[in-house]
Amino acid sequence: MDMVSFNFLLSLDVPFIKIGSGDSNNLVYIKYAASKNIPLVVSTGMIDKSTVNSIYEIIAANHKQFCLMHCVSAYPTPYDDCNLMVLQDYRKCFDVPIGYSGHELGTKIAVAAVILGAKVIEKHITLDRSMKGTDHQCSLTPVELQQLVREVRCVEVSLKIPIDTNFLAAVKMVEVKITDDIKIGGNNPCFIIAEVGQNHQGDIEVAKKLIRAAKESGASCVKFQKTCLSEKFTTKYLEKPYDSANSWGKTYGEHKRHLEFSETQYRELFRYAQEIGILFSASAMDMVSFDFLVNIKVPFIKISSGDSNNSLFLKYAASKKVPLIISTGMVDKTAVKTIYDIISAQHKQFCLLHCISAYPVPFEDCNLTVLQDYMKSFDVPVGYSGQEIGTAVALGAVALGAKVLEKHITLDKNLKGTDHVCSLTPTEFQQLVRDVRVIEAALGTPIKKVVTSEIPCIDKLQKSLVMGSTKNKGEILYPGDVKIKVAEPKGLNALRFEEVIYKTLVYDKKEDEPLNEGDFC
Repeated sequence: MDMVSFNFLLSLDVPFIKIGSGDSNNLVYIKYAASKNIPLVVSTGMIDKSTVNSIYEIIAANHKQFCLMHCVSAYPTPYDDCNLMVLQDYRKCFDVPIGYSGHELGTKIAVAAVILGAKVIEKHITLDRSMKGTDHQCSLTPVELQQLVREVRCVEVSLKIPIDTNFLAAVKMVEVKITDDIKIGGNNPCFIIAEVGQNHQGDIEVAKKLIRAAKESGASCVKFQKTCLSEKFTTKYLEKPYDSANSWGKTYGEHKRHLEFSETQYRELFRYAQEIGILFSASAMDMVSFDFLVNIKVPFIKISSGDSNNSLFLKYAASKKVPLIISTGMVDKTAVKTIYDIISAQHKQFCLLHCISAYPVPFEDCNLTVLQDYMKSFDVPVGYSGQEIGTAVALGAVALGAKVLEKHITLDKNLKGTDHVCSLTPTEFQQLVRDVRVIEAALGTPIKKVVTSEIPCIDKLQKSLVMGSTKNKGEILYPGDVKIKVAEPKGLNALRFEEVIYKTLVYDKKEDEPLNEGDFC
């Protein structure tokens, strides 16, 4: 936090030295640190972009062995002040590693920072958040820090390739109207789908419990799957033996018939969802089911990855001109372009979801950067349907710009069925929704500026100009006569050091006394 401490750390031969935000306006110290040619990690709280540029230029004039950390100096930082998109701006402007020093509560903002390209993450650690001290409340316990490390490693492998700094410079996105009040895309909140699928076990009462759980979690919609078995499967396929721990019958047909609700039951579930106040829809697994869903007037229809290669069905669905959400698992980019062309020839009221059709999906197969490619290639909202375990990758997708997020919901992950293992419990789904809204608030703007929540920290800790020795009226201020310290009362901002030296004092000034406007000429 000062040159004496810097020299002490040098003498210990530490691998790098951190310069805190309290010295982000102390360019004299930064020049000194840069001259020592040791790796530096520099936080940039309490300053604007022009000062960050100055820091970069000072250190880069000596070496490039340093990292710049986006930071908001507030304890804790309000989520809507985090402005994570500053990371995007830093990555565009500077050719050194970029990182994030976070003082907000929890771990999800730090995970989102990694998705946006942070190569350094800094979070406080504490043994007990109730201990005395400003930092404890926004610190992580050892168990929480361990979880953060796991989540960071998960999202790193899920990216597959580095993100493009220009990924938000995509083509203009249309908005998809779901209801009069709910739209997908643009500046609208991420549309979060709680996918029941067949996790109801063929029991309508379990299905209703899942609908209520989705509602209570804050999900935007609850979704099922509707199938006409004779339309989706051949007779021979339905007759084949199905010997599996997940089987509900001796043949695949018996298994599927157990899990399929009747049209009457679907209407009952639709009414129940309306009664408790949550949107209801389903994936149409065939044209007959599609027509049924159109008939009951669901707000949109999902087309699953199983039909991502079914151009006949896609053309039929497009012709009905209802809003569509289309998963793109099991196909390559050429097929996705075909899907886009088929639907957009009729209308633009559809969304494309990146999806990997595996249960569960290995993190290294998630390939989240596909979202960037979709956003550059298509002018419709893009989303993510995730079958991986946990929520970290889904939250990463939101940080990358997903406007639709679909995750399975279950009452118990140990129940029979393929999807339960990669589903979220109601409590986990509720946490996912909260975390998505937190990340949306935290993305903010790419403009680096001082935010209101930093003012108390600026008043308390930002350094200013003080006298380094006692000087008399009429004497000239030389570089050694001015120091930069945390002062009470504050003097001039430390950034003005160069303006002050070689000026003449108009008053007697004592050592440690702050320098203010009018003290020199």
